[in-house]
Amino acid sequence: MKQKLRSCFLLLLISKIAFGTTYFIAPEGSDANVGTIGSPFANIQFAVNKALPSDVIYLRGGTYKTTTQINITPANSGTSTAPIRLWAYNNEKPLLDFSGQSLVSVGGASLLRGFVITGDYWHLKGFEIYATADNGIKLEGN
Repeated sequence: MKQKLRSCFLLLLISKIAFGTTYFIAPEGSDANVGTIGSPFANIQFAVNKALPSDVIYLRGGTYKTTTQINITPANSGTSTAPIRLWAYNNEKPLLDFSGQSLVSVGGASLLRGFVITGDYWHLKGFEIYATADNGIKLEGN
């Protein structure tokens, strides 16, 4: 019996590592929600900060009025065998509207982007980035 319980526990652990957690974000969501399809988060950065290797973050369709830069840091990294995915959900069309960003410049160059990615092993797919103060996505580091 103990051996069967250990085997079941090991299978659950392996499936969690292999498949990760799935989070959902929607324009009408709330960060007080649990991040499921029926109770989605609202803030992309909130979900990025929760994500672990193998996790999937789905953006539901609609317009996300985003005034701050989204930072994906080394603390938010996936791995080569367990990347983190930030994807549009199915055939939905998320639009990340950064037009509300305040223009911050130093020496004439803007310092705000849509995304700044210094973390590793992220896969972004299926959404549109609109009207950032500078780059839509800036990759830094290794």
